Amino acid sequence: MSEWSQMSEWFETKRRWPDAHPICTAENRLAFKTEAELAEWRAVNAPSLGLKRKWLCKYCGHWHHIAKSPDPSGASSGTGRSSK
Repeated sequence: MSEWSQMSEWFETKRRWPDAHPICTAENRLAFKTEAELAEWRAVNAPSLGLKRKWLCKYCGHWHHIAKSPDPSGASSGTGRSSK
């Protein structure tokens, strides 16, 4: 029996793409066994994104994160009346 099929009831039963991390159905987020595994994945797949939040899930027992993307137009969105 594969490691995937032995995982908790909190994970999707099929991978979303080859070599994907499991998806926690409670949080609908990628799940990582350790903080180091999460950091390694972020370094390879999202190096320019900041980390808004990471936590140990009370449902699946794995680590999740929320990334913080940079503002594409800088510090100001340019929507003020004086911006031209």
